[in-house]
Amino acid sequence: MQNTVTAAAIEAKISDVEYLNPSSAPHMTLCILTLKNGFTVVGTSAPADPGNFDADLGRGYARAAAISQVWPLEGYLLREQLATAKG
Repeated sequence: MQNTVTAAAIEAKISDVEYLNPSSAPHMTLCILTLKNGFTVVGTSAPADPGNFDADLGRGYARAAAISQVWPLEGYLLREQLATAKG
């Protein structure tokens, strides 16, 4: 399908991924995605009960939260490109 935003296209725009667990809330996971153009988005995750913290799950949920912020940005960019192409 042409003129769509895809998960693969979003993944291809990621240049760096960093995960942090703040010392003040070690059960919280922050995922910082840096895109190839230098823009950054941050996703977070934390269990309701800190005793349920799982580092791998936390990274996965935080990364998904960060990715969810990229979708509307890429949608806007595509719409702008389509509008510009029509003149």
